[in-house]
Order: sequence, then structure tokens, then C-alpha cells
Amino acid sequence: MIRLAREFNRDRQNCVFEHKNSPLLAQIGSDSIDFVYSSFVLQHLASAREVLDYVREFVRVVRPGGTIVFQLPETLPLRNRIQPRRRLFRALANLGASEEWLYSKARLHPISMIGVDETEVLSVLAGDGAAIRRVEVVDPASVLAGKRYFAEL
Repeated sequence: MIRLAREFNRDRQNCVFEHKNSPLLAQIGSDSIDFVYSSFVLQHLASAREVLDYVREFVRVVRPGGTIVFQLPETLPLRNRIQPRRRLFRALANLGASEEWLYSKARLHPISMIGVDETEVLSVLAGDGAAIRRVEVVDPASVLAGKRYFAEL
């Protein structure tokens, strides 16, 4: 994805696309970014607290006048929180099944997913000084798609 983003935007000298292995955005200075965008990423973090910490970091790194846009599901229904495919993937991998077989033949995956209640997200944004401009449902047919948040500093 990073390679394609660089390729498709090579004419834009002011865009940087990076994959970060370090936690949060510590290497990015405060008030240094014009635009933060995250879609279908935050829901794969380990906890709601970690998700909200990233939302705080989005606010910290965006300069005044900058924009933050991100997508995040709300609290997931029980059947989606149980995540049987992920649990079965882990159990079979621990028994020695190859990940390639689990992905391609068994059609299982190890990806976890969480949601965060909209009121918590809005509270963090407002509490850290962001102005919430809009919240929209990403896909009304899917509880997993959640909402897209638009905020400005």
C-alpha cells in the first residue's frame, strides 16, 4: 500500500507515506501535519484505550487549521466480538497448521477487530481541542464499517 501510494502520488512533493513500527506517532512533531486520514485501521488495534490514544495523537500532530478524518466502528455486536474465525486460526496455527493453508484453504484469518462508542470518540476529540465537523455512517448495511469522523483544529 505504501509503494502504491508513493507511485500514485509521485508528483506531490509534500506528501509522505510511511509505515511505522513504533507505537503511536512519537516521531512526528506536534502541530506539524496538515491532514491525517485513517480508514479501516484503528479497529484492528488491541484495545479501545489504544484507539483513543491514537485519536489523541491525531489531534496532537495536526496543526491549527488542519483536518482529521478517520473511520471506526462503534461497539460491535456480540457475534462479531467473539471472532470465531480468528480464534480458530490461532488454535490451528498453534497446532502446527501453516498460515498459508489457513488463509487460502480454510479461509481463516488472525485479524482481531474492536469498536469504540461514538460518545467516547467525540469526547476525546473535543477534550483535546478538535472541532467535530461531521460524523457519518460509512455503510448503512454494515455494522462493521462504523462511522467516519471529520474534525478540525
